[in-house]
Amino acid sequence: MPNVAVQDWHGSTPLCETSSNSHLDIAWFLVEHGANVAAQDLCGLTPLHEASLYGCLNITQSLVKHGANVTPQDQCGLALLQNGSWNDHLDIAWFLVQHGTNMAAQDQRRSTPLHLVSSDSHLDITWFLCQAQHQRGSPGPAQVANLITAGQAT
Repeated sequence: MPNVAVQDWHGSTPLCETSSNSHLDIAWFLVEHGANVAAQDLCGLTPLHEASLYGCLNITQSLVKHGANVTPQDQCGLALLQNGSWNDHLDIAWFLVQHGTNMAAQDQRRSTPLHLVSSDSHLDITWFLCQAQHQRGSPGPAQVANLITAGQAT
């Protein structure tokens, strides 16, 4: 039996590595052989962080299907939605929101996913997050407009 939980020098597992490269067949193989979908490296990144950061929707969906938590934050406080949104992965953001991720998660600088996308000119994800937060009863349109204006000023 292969050791699918082996970690490299920074704590990354084979599942973490394949999650950032969209190799679904390898991810399935590793999970079937006991890979931990919640394993964290030394920075607190999980396979789901890697998949969302690199826009690997198929891996993101598979990891969630196999029980991965959609609310973890890494050592810097970055949540999954921040990773996916920051890199302009609307499909990842939509999937995570649909599965209950924390849209108000704050990193060490107290930035939310909306702060990150509005400061980085990602209009489609900014619009999506505003709509999703409005539907969940989070910040209202005036608060969101202030966040977007503040993001454009930075």
